[in-house]
Amino acid sequence: MNKVNCTVLLQKAGLFLFLIYIFFSSILGAYFSISILLCLVMFLMLLNVKIPRKNNFLFTKSYNDILFLAALLFHTVYFCIFNKFLRSGISELIIKAIIFLFANIIIWFLIYSDNWIKFLMDFCYVIALFFPLTTIIFFIFPDLCRAIMIPIWNDTVGGIAGGSYSAIHRAGFTTHYSYNGIFCAVSSLLCFVKVIFNKERKYKLLLVVAFIGLLLTAKRAHLLFTVFAFIATYMLITPDKKGGRTIKGFFVLFLGFIALIIASGFVPELAATLERFNVGKDGDISSNRFDLWALAMNLFKTNPLLGIGWYGYPMSYGNYLILNDGNKFVNTHNVYIQVLCETGIVGLICYLFIVLYVFFKTLNIIKIVYDSDKTYHFYCVISLSVQIFYLSYSLTGCCLYDSTFYFYAIACAIVFHISRKLNQSKLTR
Repeated sequence: MNKVNCTVLLQKAGLFLFLIYIFFSSILGAYFSISILLCLVMFLMLLNVKIPRKNNFLFTKSYNDILFLAALLFHTVYFCIFNKFLRSGISELIIKAIIFLFANIIIWFLIYSDNWIKFLMDFCYVIALFFPLTTIIFFIFPDLCRAIMIPIWNDTVGGIAGGSYSAIHRAGFTTHYSYNGIFCAVSSLLCFVKVIFNKERKYKLLLVVAFIGLLLTAKRAHLLFTVFAFIATYMLITPDKKGGRTIKGFFVLFLGFIALIIASGFVPELAATLERFNVGKDGDISSNRFDLWALAMNLFKTNPLLGIGWYGYPMSYGNYLILNDGNKFVNTHNVYIQVLCETGIVGLICYLFIVLYVFFKTLNIIKIVYDSDKTYHFYCVISLSVQIFYLSYSLTGCCLYDSTFYFYAIACAIVFHISRKLNQSKLTR
């Protein structure tokens, strides 16, 4: 086997391990997950990725690039020095923090590697579809779901709404229905972008399958922000002819909502999804999020400038609140509030600059490659849709602290990789 083939094989093996970690870490466990990432780092080191010193073709001396790197440096240093998980003495939390750091290192390796986007996206497309498919199968055959999943959960229902075995399919092939909601949402986004670029019937069918799987999870936020990402992505990449795309987008949304209401009359599980948008008996539609946010703001007031430290909120949560679920380590379910709480005003400004920098960079690259490179255009639109989902779901979810972040990080890596290749081709002509 020659050196080139060996390098490609190592790269694909590493990417395969990375996706296995992202999709199946909740089932595999923390120690197995970190061993996967350690192997992946070694694979990437064997690839001998060389970052150019004189001209990396990625960043310039522009004002925005300098501010982006400064903001990124702030959070990197702050994460390493003021990290409550690393100082907790609890092995599970320490491993979680180390995994987060490793995953970010892997993303930078990807930016400076070549020929990985197609393989990663194709493989991600296939694995992501596994989750809505299993959700649908488990919904149709609940006994099969119990036979397969209960032994994995060690006789406990993993995060099913209400803890009911009648809704056991909602978690799919994961340990919590929130995780399954994330994977079904990502699958729906990938299929949606695929349909935008390829109108073949088979891709439309796969989009329907992915979206039905998402509906069956009964996750209202995932459903809401996935639909929002559909509409926002379509509107941002489609030329507006006298407001036509806006009218068309809202018309499609209206028809979809009517169809969902009609279908819920025949499928009780769809009615359960709609029911979760109603205010509960206690009058709190936020599912206790208002209490979580109030605690975060109180903790923020103790150090408004620099916050209480990365992961400071879940470490403090148990001292102030223990809600119905009994968990001791809980995030705020609002990334922006938690970043403000843990890293202060400075950290929130840096975080917002980072995510907005990447977002507008993506829009700019989409304009550049719109007519010149359809492949780059396709991957950038995938990145855009995932970013929109991440940024919107961050309003009620824990995107920075769960598996959603890794999909977002890959989306960012795609943009930076394509930007580097475009700059390289421009400067080396």
